[in-house]
Amino acid sequence: MTDTSSCATPQLLADPTLTTAWDLLRDPQQPLPVADRGAPWAGGWSLGRPPGITPAQWPLSPVYGYPLRHAFTLHVPAQYRGQGEPFVALSLFVDDQFEELESSEAIEAFFAAPLADEPPADAHLLPFWTHRQARHPKQFDMSDILGTHYAAIWLTQAEFDAALCEPPALSGNPLLGKAPRWLEHSYFEYLGYEKVRNPGSDAYEWLPGEGREAGIDTAFAIRAEQREDDPNVGKPPREWDEECKDSGYIQGFSDAGTAQNLERWHARNHLGGTMFPVQGYPEFGPRYLEIEEDFGGFNFGSGNGQIDLVKMELDWAC
Repeated sequence: MTDTSSCATPQLLADPTLTTAWDLLRDPQQPLPVADRGAPWAGGWSLGRPPGITPAQWPLSPVYGYPLRHAFTLHVPAQYRGQGEPFVALSLFVDDQFEELESSEAIEAFFAAPLADEPPADAHLLPFWTHRQARHPKQFDMSDILGTHYAAIWLTQAEFDAALCEPPALSGNPLLGKAPRWLEHSYFEYLGYEKVRNPGSDAYEWLPGEGREAGIDTAFAIRAEQREDDPNVGKPPREWDEECKDSGYIQGFSDAGTAQNLERWHARNHLGGTMFPVQGYPEFGPRYLEIEEDFGGFNFGSGNGQIDLVKMELDWAC
């Protein structure tokens, strides 16, 4: 008799320790204080610059060599701290999705090779060797189906409260091509077609002005709002009924979901609860973050993305 138990679909059970989902709202764009940010910024911010890391730790593109753009820093409620209680905030960085930048063979080769103990003989490679030596211990590297690179760094409370980081100064390095425009341009110039909005509200206008004073020296403060009556809190989201029979997860657009008006949470930035992927469901656990494009200036082809905060994997679809 053949043992088929190993082929059975594993049980996907609800996690009783996860009891709350959070919607993530934004306030209008304003200057982001370098330090002493206080209560208005206690939930984190979209765009702007990251706190608590050094320029050498700012993630770099392994293709272009320039810094990845800071998309958001989110202060994560306790139940969603997937890397342990001491790590209270998540900064996400993304490679350029809006410009055709020039790749660097020297940079690609350097990042693909094992890291040497001694500095490189080529002085132009030294900033990249220093960067790899200084890698933040809670950095997670991710990429999508298009090969776009992302980096996530989990921060302690002290790091979250610390001063903002300046991007590493790499312009002029002969190994690199033209610098990405977001480093010195306003968000209106760089992301002008895409505006930040909260569900059911008009989009915010971009701050007027030029350069960093209307760009990376500004941000949209994030506010976490507790979601009421979401039946899917603590349940791993899945597409098919067979996968949901043990956890009780209810798909948002199913008959049962429509009966409970779960569609009211469609197209929201949120932690946990009902997921609304544009295509198939990623195989993520219940501790996940779902983000729309405007949460960090992403280009998801008008779709949305999800991050599993335990596995530290990213998925998006359009």
